[in-house]
Amino acid sequence: MAAVLPSSMKKLVVRTLSSNFREAIELQTVPLPKVKRGQILVRNRYVGINASDVNFTAGKYMPGVKPPFDAGFEAVGEVIKVGEDVPDGMTGNYVAHMTNGAFAEYQAISSRRAFPVKALDPGYLPCLVSGMTARLALKECGFLKPGDKVRYSPT
Repeated sequence: MAAVLPSSMKKLVVRTLSSNFREAIELQTVPLPKVKRGQILVRNRYVGINASDVNFTAGKYMPGVKPPFDAGFEAVGEVIKVGEDVPDGMTGNYVAHMTNGAFAEYQAISSRRAFPVKALDPGYLPCLVSGMTARLALKECGFLKPGDKVRYSPT
C-alpha cells in the first residue's frame, strides 16, 4: 500500500543575503517536489545546522548568486518514493545525504547522493560534515591526487 503524501510541505528559503540567519531566511509552504528519473523522495527527519549555513546565507560560498535559494546542506531521512530507474526496494529505507535545500520536510534528490544508514539517527550528520571537511583539507590544502597515500605520524 502506497503512503499518502501531502500536496505541500514547508522549507526554509534564503530571501536576502545576511550573516544574521534569522533575517536571511523565510519559512515557505510549497508544493511537494515531483520525483524524476533517478531520484528519490526523502522525508527529512534530522538536518545538520552549523557555521556553513550562516556562511551560505551571507553569500560567502557562491559569490554572485542572488536569492531566493534553498537553505541547508545535510539531512537524515526516510525514502518515501522512488523515481524511474531506482529500485522499489529503496522505499522505506533510511538515508543520509548532503544536498542543497536540506532544510525542507521533503526533498527530491538523486539516488546516487543518498548514503544508506541503519536507523533514523541524527548521529550520522557529523559524519557527513567531518567527511567533507577531511576531503576538502586533503584535496585543497594537501594537494592529494588519486593514488596518493596519507601516513599518520604522531608528534
